[in-house]
Amino acid sequence: MIQRFIELGEGYSDLYELLEIAKANQERITHMLQFETIKNEKKVCSLVVILKPTTTGDFQPLYICREGIPVLENKKSKRVILF
Repeated sequence: MIQRFIELGEGYSDLYELLEIAKANQERITHMLQFETIKNEKKVCSLVVILKPTTTGDFQPLYICREGIPVLENKKSKRVILF
């Protein structure tokens, strides 16, 4: 199986695109992940949608919005709630 990260950007429009990819491929979704890290002394997260491999080619896409969403200690980001 071939797995590839397909990187979207870090803004709201990119998150909306990630959500549309998930919505259009509901039957193929295997996982929706949130990775957290520290970047420039601030906690941020990346959101990932992993789809089932394609029948032809056995290709598994991992769509990611990378390190652009702040993780707040006392409340959830609206972008994370949408996800």
